[in-house]
Amino acid sequence: MDWKAGRLEECEPEASGPARAIARHPSILPAFHARERSGSSRCLCVSVVGRALSVAALALLLAAAVPGRRSDATCRCEGGSLEVVLVLDTTSSMHLLIGTVKEQLYRLMAALEGGAERLRLGAVLYRTPEADDYVVKSHPLTEDRQAISAFLREAKVRGGGDEAVEQGLEAAVDKMEWTRGARKVIILVGDEGPHPGNREKCLGLARLAASRGIAVHAVTGSLTAWSYYQLANPDEWKALYARDGERAKQEFQLPVFRDIAAAGKGLSVSTRDTKELLKWLLVLASGDAAAEKVDVENFMKWNAVAAAGGAPAGRAPMLARLRHAGEPETPRNFEALREALGRRVRLEFDAAGETVSAMDRKLAERPLLYLSGHGKIVLSSPEKDNLRRYLEGGGTLWADCCCGRAEFDASLRALLAELFPRGRLEALPADHPLWRSGYQIGKLRFADRPRTRDTTFSEKPARLEGLKVGERLAVIYSPDSLGCGWATYPLGRPCRLHDEDALKLSANILLYALTGAK
Repeated sequence: MDWKAGRLEECEPEASGPARAIARHPSILPAFHARERSGSSRCLCVSVVGRALSVAALALLLAAAVPGRRSDATCRCEGGSLEVVLVLDTTSSMHLLIGTVKEQLYRLMAALEGGAERLRLGAVLYRTPEADDYVVKSHPLTEDRQAISAFLREAKVRGGGDEAVEQGLEAAVDKMEWTRGARKVIILVGDEGPHPGNREKCLGLARLAASRGIAVHAVTGSLTAWSYYQLANPDEWKALYARDGERAKQEFQLPVFRDIAAAGKGLSVSTRDTKELLKWLLVLASGDAAAEKVDVENFMKWNAVAAAGGAPAGRAPMLARLRHAGEPETPRNFEALREALGRRVRLEFDAAGETVSAMDRKLAERPLLYLSGHGKIVLSSPEKDNLRRYLEGGGTLWADCCCGRAEFDASLRALLAELFPRGRLEALPADHPLWRSGYQIGKLRFADRPRTRDTTFSEKPARLEGLKVGERLAVIYSPDSLGCGWATYPLGRPCRLHDEDALKLSANILLYALTGAK
């Protein structure tokens, strides 16, 4: 395998689905490559795309030396930031595929969070230039799953004809606020091309995207696309059908979509049904060839959302995330934590995605605040004063160091030294009651290397630090990124701390903080 030349070698010809497409076009999927960053530590992640892909098996070597990251960091920030824009044909013939995207987008976004330090998703809907209500409608890149899901749920399929593909691509390439340094992906999904006169504009936009580091992939809804194509191009279709038979229908790709993907240094693929579309969205958005192994049936059953049901009468939310003006919050699956711990302890949480400010007038009603991030914690003087009063008044702060980042660690220690000059973070001793507040915890399991199917684990002593205000433990600090293990994602590189151990220690912290254990 020659990464520098961008080639995957020793590919067998009979690979199928995503594996076959990657094998046929080995140099045009930028996400399938080794990334290396400056820093003091490296770790390797290996993903395998089945025996059919490679004689020796396809190894995705992701070098994840991140500045300021400890060598014993425990979560999956190797993935960096990921930004994905879906460009969707919303004409009438797309009703089944668009319906699938509507139904599965929230789950899809939650799954992609598992392999990204920060995930933002955007969407562009397009129709024909003659459409009455809109030709192009967009939602900006966002981390808010609920907002982007609501936007797509309102989409109605209507009309048909030569479609405004060029306007959809233009909105994605030029009008989205892409972040420098993020891995950037556009996925075009449709079943009919633009007017022939707009073909060159589409190719130019794809080349422009590639020059800006944005990979452009194209997904043809084959079972509808071929029916239109054969009517407009009867001679070409007869030749294609004579060569490939029924497979020509099932694997048909719009020639213009294939050209757009080539110009955008992406993949051109076809999808026969909604399940195959889901698999392709997972493959193309994540950039992880191991998605070939994704069981779509199980993915569609994966519960990314909290169990239904409101809060019991008379019980206020107990846990909320603390918002600050520093580096944005890293996505954490609070729904998964709530559901997992709901089987162990009966607790009620704030709604997923909600955060509270240190200036919130109802701050004291929440006995536990969760604080996480990668970089500096930025609070104003009034916010610091209010946080100090909150902790002195009986509240508890749980700080969780995402990715083991040195910047967050130093910032937290400086903040606490400012709030409580006479106090300091100290390691919790082995006989501290927190280790026994729910589960009996002495050691935790850590992967010996970033996890693959056969990774082994070794036990290491559990570690937490705490700061007392008076005689009460008011700050609990977990340096091993417990939030990374709250959900077992179908994609992404899991953290090195065993998921079950992360949940057990999280349960102990919650029980200790919320019951006032001594």
